[in-house]
Amino acid sequence: MVLCTEDVLLLALLIKKRRKRVRRFRRHPMLMTRHSKGLYYMLFDDLCASGSKFLNYFRMSKPSFDELLGHIKDDITVPETPLNKSIPAEEKLALTLRYFATGTSMTDLHFQYRISHPTISVIVRQVCKAIWNRMRQICFPTLTEY
Repeated sequence: MVLCTEDVLLLALLIKKRRKRVRRFRRHPMLMTRHSKGLYYMLFDDLCASGSKFLNYFRMSKPSFDELLGHIKDDITVPETPLNKSIPAEEKLALTLRYFATGTSMTDLHFQYRISHPTISVIVRQVCKAIWNRMRQICFPTLTEY
């Protein structure tokens, strides 16, 4: 029996369809406990109560955090959908500052904050872009020639 090119391609397509990954969860059960066991919800209020602990944890004072959040909140806030509640802007900024303060991996943040690794990657990029776009005019003066 001789197989033609079309038969080989059809066979390869059938084999590829069989190997399709089966998802066990829409969202992993561990991520569903973010509001009760995630680091932001367990620790943030306690850190806010102690200025020195907040500064040590985020490498930024609480008033500076609030000021920065005021500048970028509109840029990093996403409307909620019926399927998913959006991550609050405060949590996004806290996660990003923790990423910068510690240099920890996004995988570690995934387990600590109970947010998926791809979502953390998107959040860090989104917050960095918002900080650059909003704070560039404030922090860097316009260059002039003498």
